[in-house]
Amino acid sequence: MARAAPLDDVASVAQAAPPQASAPAAGSSADVATSAHGADMLAFGSMSISFEDVRTRVSGGIVMSEADDVHAQIYDIKRRPRSALVERTAGATVTCDVCLSATRSWVEYVSIVASVFDVDAAAASDWLLGYSDLPTRKGGLALKSVCRCTPIVFVKGHTMHQWKEVITAAYFGSLGLSRDDIYPQQAQQLLHSMGYVTSVCGFPAVLCGVEAFLLLKGAADRVVQPANAGDLNTISCTLGHVALVTFFVRFVVEVAAGLRPVRRGVGGGI
Repeated sequence: MARAAPLDDVASVAQAAPPQASAPAAGSSADVATSAHGADMLAFGSMSISFEDVRTRVSGGIVMSEADDVHAQIYDIKRRPRSALVERTAGATVTCDVCLSATRSWVEYVSIVASVFDVDAAAASDWLLGYSDLPTRKGGLALKSVCRCTPIVFVKGHTMHQWKEVITAAYFGSLGLSRDDIYPQQAQQLLHSMGYVTSVCGFPAVLCGVEAFLLLKGAADRVVQPANAGDLNTISCTLGHVALVTFFVRFVVEVAAGLRPVRRGVGGGI
């Protein structure tokens, strides 16, 4: 597999070794040759393309501009911290830190970029803090100048928001409640003496949330279904998995009770 190269390196290579002109195929009307404008230009009929203005890559007939190329690189990098987060959590056999501190998270991002581009930490950090024109959510040809680290940093928030939706739906569903229609009185009841986890109904509901999370992350082997009617599931989990579920559940309950404002951000601030 070819190693992804930083943009500056690729651009310098393109300028140092411009493509050689090739003779047109027999019977072809296309005129592909080096333009009179210089060695850094290509002429396709009456149209000239500058390698300084637009760097392209042709793969399977698809021409990718610089913005598309950077977008693809960022998408590839985004998958790595998400995979590390899932492996650290779903595959844990001992309680571990799910949410790394901001400093440790940044070190992880820098390490990933350094390994992808085969550069040192300083160059990786500079690349993350640089800006590129990336496609907007509006689609089409609209581009927006965005700091490259922004979509990468958002990975943890988006991933945990997905976890929260699945976990809380399983928890409140096991209690016969709807996550989005909890009355303040019901929320106060769940909060009393931490009943959402310590009560007779609360702890089994928490285990339902743990089961839903493990199944979501593909760790079905950690959930043993009951062999006989009336038996309970056996879940191989850590105290950290229980804490993760109760963290999300308490957040939803406190919002419903009016004790916590719904902050702006991914998944109500989570």
